[in-house]
Amino acid sequence: MEDINIALLIDADNISSKYIPVILSELSKYGKITIRRMYGDWSQERLRSWLGCSAGYSLTPVMQPNNTPGKNASDIGLIIDAMDTLYADSVQGFCIVSSDGDFNKLATRLRESGKVVIGMGEKKTPESFRVSCERFIFLDVIIRFVLFLQIHGHPPYKNVRTGVVSNYKRHGKLVQELFFKKTIKKLKKKLAICKTIYYNMSCVQGNATQDMRD
Repeated sequence: MEDINIALLIDADNISSKYIPVILSELSKYGKITIRRMYGDWSQERLRSWLGCSAGYSLTPVMQPNNTPGKNASDIGLIIDAMDTLYADSVQGFCIVSSDGDFNKLATRLRESGKVVIGMGEKKTPESFRVSCERFIFLDVIIRFVLFLQIHGHPPYKNVRTGVVSNYKRHGKLVQELFFKKTIKKLKKKLAICKTIYYNMSCVQGNATQDMRD
C-alpha cells in the first residue's frame, strides 16, 4: 500500500489512552496522518487521561456532551466528521479507533466510496465492525507483544522523526529471532536428554552382557 493521507478518528469513550503510541506507530506504516481527532465528553473524569496526552501527540479533542444517559454522543460526532471529511475529499484513507461495533455501517460506506478503511480496537470488538474494515489491528495484542519483547531484552526505541516510542516495525524479525533461539534451546535440551538416556541404556546393556558372560 502506497503512502496516503489518513484521517485518524478516535472514539475515546470506547478505547484506552494507553494505546496512543501503538495507534500512531502502526498507522504511520500506511501513510501520513493529516487529521488527528478524538471524541468524547471531556467533563467526565475517566477521559481526563486523553486530554492529558492530547497535546503531546497533536490530537484535537472534539467535545461531545453526553446529554442523554445511556447514549454515546461520541459515535454521532465521529460519524458526522467522517462524512464531512469524505465529501471534502482531502484524505485517501480513514482510521477508526474503537472497540464499539456501531461503526460498521460507517466503515462500509467509506470503503464503498473508494477509501482505505483501517480499524483499530481490542479483541472484544464485534466482528461486524472488524470485517467492515479493509484491515483491523488488535491493539491489546500488540501491547502484550511489546511487553514480551521488553521482557526478552528488546526495549522499545524512539522514532526520531515522529517521536513515537515503539519497536513494532521490527517485530517480525524479532519474533523470528526469539522463536529460533527458543527452538535451538529446546533442541539442545532434548539432545542432552537423549544422550543421557542412550548412555544409561548402554550401561544397562553392558552390565547385562557382562552378567551373561560371568
